[in-house]
Amino acid sequence: MTDIVYDVEGFRAFLPKETLRWIRHRELERKVGVVEKFSDRVGPIPVEIRRRRSQYGEFYHAGKGTTRIQARVSAAMECVERAAAEPREEIIERGPEGDKWTPAWYRTEPREWVEGVDLTTREPVYVPANEVFHPWLGDALPSHTNGLSAGRLREEAVIQGLLEVVERDSWSIVEYFRIHPPELEVHGELEELRRSLEREVGRVELRLLPSRVEGVYVVGAVTEAERVEEMVMGFGASPDPEMAVLRALLEVAQGLSMARRGIESPVRKGLGEFSAPGKLTPERLKRLNRHWFEPEGTVEIDDLDRVITTGSLEKLTEELVERVAEAGLGKVIEVDLTLENLDVPVVRVRVTGASEYVIDEARVGNMPEKPPGVPMG
Repeated sequence: MTDIVYDVEGFRAFLPKETLRWIRHRELERKVGVVEKFSDRVGPIPVEIRRRRSQYGEFYHAGKGTTRIQARVSAAMECVERAAAEPREEIIERGPEGDKWTPAWYRTEPREWVEGVDLTTREPVYVPANEVFHPWLGDALPSHTNGLSAGRLREEAVIQGLLEVVERDSWSIVEYFRIHPPELEVHGELEELRRSLEREVGRVELRLLPSRVEGVYVVGAVTEAERVEEMVMGFGASPDPEMAVLRALLEVAQGLSMARRGIESPVRKGLGEFSAPGKLTPERLKRLNRHWFEPEGTVEIDDLDRVITTGSLEKLTEELVERVAEAGLGKVIEVDLTLENLDVPVVRVRVTGASEYVIDEARVGNMPEKPPGVPMG
């Protein structure tokens, strides 16, 4: 069993300084096409931005963390996962025999498939290429990066990819039902961090989202700024509520950094379209998204339990898979996207019934008849 030795922004088997040395020794950023690096800081939060070129175009990726070292690790690993997610003909199959997952939102059966594994049964299952690769231009539905993750070990990647899917499922429930999540009150260092971001942007408020997975908390952070471009959102999911809050606040910092550089970021899209900012004022944006700015009730973070029963990376992976399966969200599928020349574990995690409504309104998934309640420990 592998011990979890670092559990600040995520669950890792190595300290950030060790991983940064490992990244540099392998020259990972050069190998995946990084051509420019930017260092930024939003309040006390360091943000690292990378410009990467590939045959599919030029992309910006960002990393954030509680330290500059962790932000650099985060940025490098995001570059690796995005490079590994680009289409590869050698792992695509056409007309495979065996268990195949055809999402309900597909109008016709896909023609290209990639083999994955059902993590609850350990049986192989084929996944549409559009659910694995990004960018993928072969289907009408746009591809995306939900559930895509890299790590020093496979389990690190699976945990983070799975938590991201749960996070987007909760966010989708909020948007689908237009519910008003309660305010989440925090204290100590987390409250200091929230207030430091408020000094950068105006107001930063925390919301506790409804989670369909028992023991996994999902937190959203939303900014109220004088400029539409700086009204961003951040999200975090974890069995540790404090980690979920931290990840949400770090994502806000990342979104602000990218917005100030004029770089489009997924966390900027949560509150509406930014294609014509001159026609969209902060006041109008708030009216359109009042469910984020008018919370119903308050939850104290001290009332939420830290639902982690193991210090083992493998055991935590198994527990999270079991919890998602027990939630009735369908199969939990892992697709291995590791590039041989990098030898850095990269996975795409797909949960067949999880909603991705916030990514594409066609991807509703197994939406409940009514939204689940907010977890109370």
